[in-house]
Amino acid sequence: MKALIVIHSFVVYGKKILLIKRIPTDLYHPNLWECPGGKLDEGENFFCGMKREILQETGFSVEPVSPIMCADSYVIHDGRYAGMTYICMFNIAKIVGGKIAISNEHNAFAWVSYPEMLKYNLTPETRNA
Repeated sequence: MKALIVIHSFVVYGKKILLIKRIPTDLYHPNLWECPGGKLDEGENFFCGMKREILQETGFSVEPVSPIMCADSYVIHDGRYAGMTYICMFNIAKIVGGKIAISNEHNAFAWVSYPEMLKYNLTPETRNA
């Protein structure tokens, strides 16, 4: 079975959660806010993929502080991943180094409380998690 596995993290600092906003030209959920993360590379484990993606998207080095949980799963029906099973995983991570430097896939960031986060225009995966 071919699967597209994505791992996102609630990156926390104190009582705040880091959100990043996708660029307007993004093909997948333009202008929506999300928790940092992305696709696992072939042969990559969850925690290595999580750390790599968060570093690439935010500039932060992180360590997991919670188990990984499945937030969403479905069969992709169109596009380049058509026919593949999509699996979206989430966990909580804490910052252990670095400074904010968002990737070119994003154009803004915000530190928010959980109640504040729910007021943002979130990607479905982030809202479901």
